[in-house]
Amino acid sequence: MSHPPNFQLADASTADQIGDIIGHAFAEDPVSLWACGNARVIHRGLLELGHELYVRHGMSWFVPDAGGTFWLPPSASKETGLRFTAIMAQVILRHSGPRYAVRALQMDSCFHKHRPKTPHYYLFAVGVLPAARGRGLGKALISHTLREADERGFPTYLENSNPANTYLYQSLGFTPLPRISPAPGCPIVTPMWREPRTTQPQR
Repeated sequence: MSHPPNFQLADASTADQIGDIIGHAFAEDPVSLWACGNARVIHRGLLELGHELYVRHGMSWFVPDAGGTFWLPPSASKETGLRFTAIMAQVILRHSGPRYAVRALQMDSCFHKHRPKTPHYYLFAVGVLPAARGRGLGKALISHTLREADERGFPTYLENSNPANTYLYQSLGFTPLPRISPAPGCPIVTPMWREPRTTQPQR
């Protein structure tokens, strides 16, 4: 599989770079703000998620100072582990308060309950910085890993937390599933599913 020359696969040495990009891009995400309380907590959470899960066990492609994605392959667990939970509990309690710690747990539990059991590629986040938006970068970043999923014959899944992104996902072949809400007052989340574009044996 060929890679665009300006795309980089994040590793331990660049985890902070991609986490910083996605953290800033999600500063105004409605569901993240509901669960975390403010942009500072969102940013720290996405930095930690990059290190603990999506860079370590996934495929986190990014363009420096522009945009990036957090993906997991079908073989990887979506569980974040006790270390991440402990760190984020402290951060949320310190910077947002106990109400948001409860909300974050509600959101995580709800997403876990609704995620498909069928093996799939999982797009947790795509983020593009404001100065780089409007150039098709988000679509290119997502398409890059969709090609791998298609080649391997796997479907893909995401949780769309921002209605402004619905058209982008639909243009890439994602179909909306029944909407969910982690708790009263939380903005609606739309899970989306995409069947592979090619039919090949899974391996």
